[in-house]
Amino acid sequence: MPVLAYCVTTAEVALKVAQTGVAGMTVESVDESALRCFVSRRESELPMSSLATREEALAFHSVLQELFRQTTIIPFRFPTLLADEALSAHLREHAGQYRDTLARLKNMVQMEIHLGFGVAESPESLNVSGTQYLRRRQGQRRELEELAERFREAGAIRSWRKRDSARGVRCFALVQREGIADFQRQAAGVTVGSEIGVRVTGPWPPTEFLKEK
Repeated sequence: MPVLAYCVTTAEVALKVAQTGVAGMTVESVDESALRCFVSRRESELPMSSLATREEALAFHSVLQELFRQTTIIPFRFPTLLADEALSAHLREHAGQYRDTLARLKNMVQMEIHLGFGVAESPESLNVSGTQYLRRRQGQRRELEELAERFREAGAIRSWRKRDSARGVRCFALVQREGIADFQRQAAGVTVGSEIGVRVTGPWPPTEFLKEK
């Protein structure tokens, strides 16, 4: 019977989890190589299309959040379906990597900062030449990069990563779980120009930091 995989944790941690998850399926755990993987066993008659809905994606992430509130997790993409034996083989093959990553990220969470200049612009909407528009965009990009650096310097951050997004810059901060409130307080104290939109979200599982750079 195929299983829907939620996430991997260490096997030594006792966790509480909701009885049901995606599509009302029971949430169970599979222990392998000092790891614990949370899964739901998919009934054979349940079509794959019934899982790939917004409602079931929310149910999936609800299970993840409940577990994440208690410990560090490594989530699977939704929906990841594996045969029982394939899941066990995967855990055995990657056990060392999973254990090392969980140990490195123990008690750590991911906070995100989204920076942008609001609605998308075009030379026509601004009534400027293409050259003027490019200069304006370059100036905005520099301003966002400088603002991102101020956020990076504001809190007690273990690691920091950022990448461009469609509307600006998306920043990722790795902080200790007990330092969430301090990070939020420090971030709220950063001065931001009136034209720039800022959205701070989290805590989330530290998925951006699963691989060391």
